[in-house]
Amino acid sequence: MKKENNEDGLKREVGLGVAILFVIGSTIGSGIFMAPQNLAKSSSPSVSILAWIITGLGAIMIALSFSSVAAKIPKTGGCVEYTRVAFGEFAAFIVAWFYWIGQSTGGAALIIACLRYMSKIFPVIADSNLLAFVIGCVIFCSLTYINIRGIRQGMMISTATTICKLLPLTLFVLLAIFHFDPANFHTVSQVSVQKNGSNGLSSLSAAIAITMWSFTGIESATTAGGEIKDPEKNIKRATIFGTLGLVVVYLLVSILSTGILPQDQLAQSKAPIADMLNKMTGGTWGGLFIAAGVVISTLGCANGGIIVASRSAFSAAQNNLFPPIFSRLNKKYNTPSASIIISSIFSLILISMNYFKGLNAAYEFVMLLATMVALPPYVFVAAADIVIARKQGNKITIFSFIKNSLVPLLAFIYALYTIYGTGSESVMWGFLLMLGGIPLYLFVRLRANVKESA
Repeated sequence: MKKENNEDGLKREVGLGVAILFVIGSTIGSGIFMAPQNLAKSSSPSVSILAWIITGLGAIMIALSFSSVAAKIPKTGGCVEYTRVAFGEFAAFIVAWFYWIGQSTGGAALIIACLRYMSKIFPVIADSNLLAFVIGCVIFCSLTYINIRGIRQGMMISTATTICKLLPLTLFVLLAIFHFDPANFHTVSQVSVQKNGSNGLSSLSAAIAITMWSFTGIESATTAGGEIKDPEKNIKRATIFGTLGLVVVYLLVSILSTGILPQDQLAQSKAPIADMLNKMTGGTWGGLFIAAGVVISTLGCANGGIIVASRSAFSAAQNNLFPPIFSRLNKKYNTPSASIIISSIFSLILISMNYFKGLNAAYEFVMLLATMVALPPYVFVAAADIVIARKQGNKITIFSFIKNSLVPLLAFIYALYTIYGTGSESVMWGFLLMLGGIPLYLFVRLRANVKESA
């Protein structure tokens, strides 16, 4: 049977089931495996669970906004294309710039996290920055080549790793149900007490920012919309079902985590899920099992990041927001190979920081960068959902507002609040990145104007 191509020349060959797994696989990375420790350091168990609930609702609001706009604009590029339609070229460039950097940076952070957990299985990796750098480059280049061959190959990797990464989380949930100790739930780490004092709710904004990192990627299906079958229906379904699945998994893991280890012990853990498994099983095999699970998890998420980063840049180039080279298709595989390669080179540059700084310092810096720049596109898409609804001629009534604007407005407020929760240092990096992209936008626009006047 002849394969369907869209107007961009990309093949529509991704079904609903694979798209749902792609959303889950592109979202579950290292975040959920490290969140219990990060939250124990910054807040109390009750505030942490409240943060997960708020973030889960916020993520659902964001997913609904994405799926609402995607049903109207089922094209490759996701938030970039939606922002362009709603606000014009410059706003679309800002989103494209943040989104591309966020996905490429996130991919680098995930590979570095992968190397950290690989070092628990193969300690020699931790002893040599050069070896870790070489292994990281080989892994990332392999994922890049697979994605150049076609999105089906990339999705197969994402599907396989999604299934594998859920196994250790499933084992943890099943064991934790029978080992949950309510006494641990009522403990608070000394680090959190020193930071927040007696006012536990003061840590809520930081806790929300920590939990949000685990949800970045829920929009993945919209970015690859040009390659999904029956996009008007399947993009929306994949985004909503994938996000709901993530909310269930994260809530189970986070709630059960508060009852396995005291918060002081959890706050000092380098591999919290592994340490909790070790306590529940009375052995040491849990650490290795979880390390293997995190390696698979981060590989799958990094693979999804390559797909999303390259497709967003591809769409931006088609709309004269990025240089034309990003829009070149591979003649043999009909994939945006140039965009894939350039995005991967940017990630490899960040991975090289591991050689100079070491695994821990490199991961902390790259993760800080990825967390901040992931949020502005969500703000723009939530606003775009409202604007596009108005452009379609919907009258402003109480009913129409509730139907068309309430959800994206809540998503907009949530995303802004989460940016605040990331802290002043992250906001500073985001502002500097935005300024750094403006010269590129001016270059592309001037180049386009010269061509038009010639």
